[in-house]
Amino acid sequence: TLSWNASDVDGDLAQFEVYLDQTDASTRIETIDYQAQEISLAVEVEKGVTYYWKIIAIDANGNQSNSGVYAFRTN
Repeated sequence: TLSWNASDVDGDLAQFEVYLDQTDASTRIETIDYQAQEISLAVEVEKGVTYYWKIIAIDANGNQSNSGVYAFRTN
């Protein structure tokens, strides 16, 4: 499960683009509408693999904020 927290000072956060792959987090796997500050998404992963992921938050005006790339390895 990927989990993250979001905050929006001007209250116009619209959606999140979720990226996940085994190379560089350049593959968008889902777009989620903003509904809460705490977000989680269940993803399917393989055993013994390193994954890279990032979130791009998009507001109602099309402005974007990139989380940067994070990595995890499955057992």
